[in-house]
Amino acid sequence: MNDRDIAKIEVVVECKLPIGCRNLLCNFPSTLKILLNSEPKDSRKLFTDASTIIRWNKFFRSPGYEHENASGENV
Repeated sequence: MNDRDIAKIEVVVECKLPIGCRNLLCNFPSTLKILLNSEPKDSRKLFTDASTIIRWNKFFRSPGYEHENASGENV
């Protein structure tokens, strides 16, 4: 992730991310990314890309979040 990705997230969430969060997202070790991607997908996943963070943020802010999954599909 880079500063441009962080800026996209900040626009969507309408706030500036704390410097510690910015540093973690920009400097997330690639070895850990490989390990995270090898684990089964579940709710404990740590999101390390801007598009996924934005999608989930929109999902949890939406009025129908109890009836849709993060991809916008009805469940």
